[in-house]
Formats: sequence, structure tokens, C-alpha cells
Amino acid sequence: MGKMQLKVADLNKMSAFDILDNPDIKERFVGKYNQIHNSEDGEMFYESEKYNFQKLLSTTKGLKECTGFSVYGVFMDIAAMGLSIAPQSKPLLYVLTRNANVGSYQQPVWEKRAHIDVSPYGELALRVQAGQIAHADRPVVVYEKDTFKPGLNEYGNKYVKYEAQVPRTSNVITGSFIGLTRPDGTKDFYWMMEGEIERLKKASNKQNKGNQKEDKSNALYSSNDGQIDIGFLEAKTLKHSLMTFPKIRIGQFTKLQQFDDEPKPADYGLGEEDQSELNKAKPEVEPFGADDQPEETHEAETVQVQDENEIF
Repeated sequence: MGKMQLKVADLNKMSAFDILDNPDIKERFVGKYNQIHNSEDGEMFYESEKYNFQKLLSTTKGLKECTGFSVYGVFMDIAAMGLSIAPQSKPLLYVLTRNANVGSYQQPVWEKRAHIDVSPYGELALRVQAGQIAHADRPVVVYEKDTFKPGLNEYGNKYVKYEAQVPRTSNVITGSFIGLTRPDGTKDFYWMMEGEIERLKKASNKQNKGNQKEDKSNALYSSNDGQIDIGFLEAKTLKHSLMTFPKIRIGQFTKLQQFDDEPKPADYGLGEEDQSELNKAKPEVEPFGADDQPEETHEAETVQVQDENEIF
């Protein structure tokens, strides 16, 4: 495959649909996927993700207005990660939009850009790809009157003794935990108790400019009859269990959900001048107003992206 020199200006002249249909971009997508994942299935993956992306463009307000450059970047990130944006009960990736200031602070000029949020389940898949984790159990929600005894053995390794009360006599949530299996077969555990859940809720409230009188925390913290949503808690437990692992490589138009990892330089087939556009600092992001919230691009039963800047 020859080296293709793509220009940001040319990409920005193209519609999002044109980006997905462009034969040069298809060639680079397929080549990047096959090279990174040591595969020959790049064309099949391209066709499936092209279809998924076209469906999002047809149903998502605002995504069609994003710059061609950012749509191209998102599409290439998908190839590099090898994760699908297909709708499922536990999505791996979210395609979102944001407004970036390409002018000055005194005279802002806003443009709409596409970007990707990696869900906790997508992050797990990336860490499995990287060889950091062999397997993750489904998070377990602990209820009042369950037997739950976490601790450390004589070697300093974490363990959990758990027994659910059956039949259950209380629906009061007291915590959660998850077991992670490392590549060498050893087991690790992470647990989250009531105090940590409350701390995360307070951080969410503060980030959304709430206070003691007006709670503006993510609604999922209290949507379960005043308690945290079960699926939301499971996703939180998985997400926080991964915090102790090394950083993973993600694309220029991608961030891990709930974290602000710096983007990593990558070869996107641009000329030297335009490649520098990728390596600049993150653009200033305009807060979304009531009518311009980042949209979920597909239904999610367990993870909902309400606001991209929320701290958990």
C-alpha cells in the first residue's frame, strides 16, 4: 500500500458520508487494521463499521455537522482500536460531538467535532488486547445482609469471601466488587463500598455546579428508588478496578470515559504540515447548553453518557 498524503483542508471539504465512502480512506483503514491487529479481516471490519457509522449519521443530530477531519480521525481511531461502535447492551465505544474553539479567547470561533468515548467495557477490551488482563468477572453488587469479607492474605494479595443471602430480604445496596484475572493466572479484586459511592456522587454534583441544596449529580446515582442504578454501579466498579493498570494507547480523537488522558501522536496518513494539527494541545471546549448536549449515539442499557466532562 502506497503512502497517501491527506490534507486537513481537503478532508474538511468532504461530508461525513463522503469520508466513509472515499476509496483512499478505505485503503488506509483496512491497512491500519490489518497491520495493528495482525489480521486479514480489515475489509470486513471496514464494511461493518462503515455501516454502523452511516446509521449513526442518519439518526444522530449534530454528527453530520462535524468537520470531515474529525470524522476521519474518529474512523481511523476505530480501525486502530479494533472495537465496534455497533449498538449493544454494553457499548464499547460512543461517538459524540463537542464544540471546539478554533479562534482566540477574545474572538472565539466554534466548530463541531466528532470524538470517541471509550466505555469501561471498551477499556477492558483494550487492556485484554494489550495483555494486561486475561479476564474480568462480571461485577457483583452487594446487598445488606449478604456476607462480604474482603481482605489481604499473608502474601499481600487481595481476596474476597462473599455469600449472597438467598432468598434476599433487603434491596439496600452496600457495595460492589469485581474479580480480575491477570495473564499469569493470579487473581486480583477491587471493591467499592457505600462511602466511595457517596464520594463519587458528591464529586459529580460538584462538577455539575450543584450544592447541598440543589443536587445536580448524574441522575443514575439515585434512579434506583433513591439508590444508584445497578448497571451504572457495575460499570463504575469495572472502570475503577482498571485505574491501577498502566496507561493504554488510544487515538487522537478518543478518550477513556471519565478520564482526560493526553492524546498520543499517531500516523493518520497526513502530510507533515497537517500532521502537526493532530499533535497540538487539546482545543478549548465550549460547555454544552441545554439544547446542545452531547448525544448518546445509540441506546445503552448499562452505561449512559450524560455529560462528557463529568468527574466520577
